[in-house]
Amino acid sequence: MEKHKKFEGKAYNYRPIGRKNKLLSDQEYLLERVDDQIGWHKRKSVWNKRKYVLLKNIDSVVAALVPISLGIGGVLYQDISGDAHDHPAVWITRGISVLSGVYLAISNGFFELEGYEQKAKDYEKLYRKLESVRFKYLTRSEPYDEEDAFQRLVFDVENTLHEDLMNYFSAMDKRLNQEEEEVEETAQDEHLS
Repeated sequence: MEKHKKFEGKAYNYRPIGRKNKLLSDQEYLLERVDDQIGWHKRKSVWNKRKYVLLKNIDSVVAALVPISLGIGGVLYQDISGDAHDHPAVWITRGISVLSGVYLAISNGFFELEGYEQKAKDYEKLYRKLESVRFKYLTRSEPYDEEDAFQRLVFDVENTLHEDLMNYFSAMDKRLNQEEEEVEETAQDEHLS
């Protein structure tokens, strides 16, 4: 039986596994992993920001329809003689107001559920952090100014991506737990009634 030395933290491989693929160079790693992740997160940030801005603009236009339609309805109500409640123009303005209010209530819930603004910020924060790490490495700025610069780069990038993934799963867990609590509260309220 072969006796193994205790691992001392050095990169000495006591029982190496045969490799089928070559190791990535720093340029390959930067291109295939870092640049790819920066690009993906940047695209997701831009997409979420555009979606947020578009939907917020639609909300603003719809919200403006409520007072406009009520104002027009009030003017029409005064100008129409006889039974104004049955006049189509009054019903149309009231319908616009009601539908606008319903849309805004649904839209508000949708914004809360989807969280486009927060997603855009989170994606932007991550890709900017990766860009910073990348440029520090390429300029050999601290902490990438020593012999183990590539290993530090890989560690920092993978650690950053892992933390982001764990934060995502944690947020999803929290969201699911909140939904379960809301369902339980609703069930209890229905049971008590």
